[in-house]
Amino acid sequence: MNLAAFMAASLITADIAVAQSSQRLSAQLSLLATGIVADGGTIGGFGVEPQLRLNGKYYSGVGRLSVGLGAQYTSHNSSDDVGIRIAGAFVEPRLTLAKLSVGRVSPYVAARVAVLHQSNDAASSSNGVALGGGGGVALGVSGRINLDFGIAGLLENFGESRTLLGRTYIKGSMGTYAVKFGVNIGLGS
Repeated sequence: MNLAAFMAASLITADIAVAQSSQRLSAQLSLLATGIVADGGTIGGFGVEPQLRLNGKYYSGVGRLSVGLGAQYTSHNSSDDVGIRIAGAFVEPRLTLAKLSVGRVSPYVAARVAVLHQSNDAASSSNGVALGGGGGVALGVSGRINLDFGIAGLLENFGESRTLLGRTYIKGSMGTYAVKFGVNIGLGS
């Protein structure tokens, strides 16, 4: 079955108004394609993001609010082959948009606050924080399983990271972005 036929069948047989787990708790695992925007260039990378989501009730005309608590890990290689790894924990409130939802397809907006740790191959590691947001589309495959396609942008701020010669390698703010694909599975009844 091709994607267009699958989407049409999903819309025709839709039995939920919002593509988000109807269970109170769900688990999501996402794969990430990411980039660090710094010094006039972009350092690409990949990552993973597991999370647990507490799914709120549906508010007619507004959407469904959920809050995720999760971890993120990304790995990047700069043009001079220096590996940079960023790991941390985050809180992510998400609101599906009822007025834009069609059957099992629901767009959403999200915000994120994170505490992070960066390590790299050229200098000392450092801790940081991040703030940002994004959006995406959730596709309800069933009342328990959803596919998640999203994008996000974050402003990350790290403490100073110094090389062995005392030069600053990373310090202050940098932008990052992520494109993600995830699977969300409702837990319990």
